[in-house]
Amino acid sequence: MDTGVLAQRPIFIVSVPVHRNGEVVAVVSAGAGLERLSGLFAEAGLGADWVAAIIDRNGTLMARSRSAALYLGKPVRADAVALA
Repeated sequence: MDTGVLAQRPIFIVSVPVHRNGEVVAVVSAGAGLERLSGLFAEAGLGADWVAAIIDRNGTLMARSRSAALYLGKPVRADAVALA
């Protein structure tokens, strides 16, 4: 997770290496707001009683299926991270 320079809000970034003849010749990166990740849960049709989340390797909440705006970009309790 990072803070978008223009948007000034938390974003996630995905970077993929471009290989040519076995060598990395470039890296393609794209970023979007964390709300885009939470939207994936809505599209998946999770039941109303389900809570799903995406947590990054630092224990920061990247997406949540319910009440996302309250939690996005905040640290997750260590015991919850351990269950992931």
